[in-house]
Amino acid sequence: MGKFCSKCGNALNESDKACPKCGTPVVNRLTHPTAEKVKPSSHKRDVLPKNKVHFGKLMKGVGAIFLTIVIIILLSRHLLLNSGYKATLNTMVTALEKYDMETLKTLASTENDQACQYWNHDERLSDVYDGIVSDALDEIEDQVGIVKSITYEIKSKNEYSKEAIEDFQETLRSRYDIESGDIQKIVKLNLVLTVKGTTITDDFDFSNLYMIKEKGQWKIYLDDFYY
Repeated sequence: MGKFCSKCGNALNESDKACPKCGTPVVNRLTHPTAEKVKPSSHKRDVLPKNKVHFGKLMKGVGAIFLTIVIIILLSRHLLLNSGYKATLNTMVTALEKYDMETLKTLASTENDQACQYWNHDERLSDVYDGIVSDALDEIEDQVGIVKSITYEIKSKNEYSKEAIEDFQETLRSRYDIESGDIQKIVKLNLVLTVKGTTITDDFDFSNLYMIKEKGQWKIYLDDFYY
């Protein structure tokens, strides 16, 4: 197809860079290849409907909430088992297992100390506790050998009412001449101690253990030691 000057219309040769008649530069019309039409891929992405996506997120959220609740329940249970009188009870059993007399002395209630003085000619609990507990542990070791571990089971539990606490205080006054106005709570326990020794494992009854909350702290009162 022939080329012509865009200004004067003069015929041009293919090699002309300017019109020989008017001098107008020749502008080459570049032919652009037709862009290849890209056909859409026949592979369709798996796109979940919006309602299914929202449902999936909801389920993940519910799962996270459920897991959080389970963790809170487990932590609460752990705190409950290791708080209140049970924390003191656990400490007492561990001290027995380790023959830790100093810890046992710190767990004794004021009433326990005063009752001890009454029955032991005004000696304080710290002065007689070694003999009391030593005799009990010696008896146990005679049967099971050297103590390796002690666990316990609560066979019965009696949480005292306000009236029962007042009766308990009156008993202390009449029996031991003890004035105990700081008692806030009392839980009476009967335990079974399972003692694993080097020879055998055996069970021992541990009755009339009073857990007394005084001045905001749980202490122990060993009734059987004194009458």
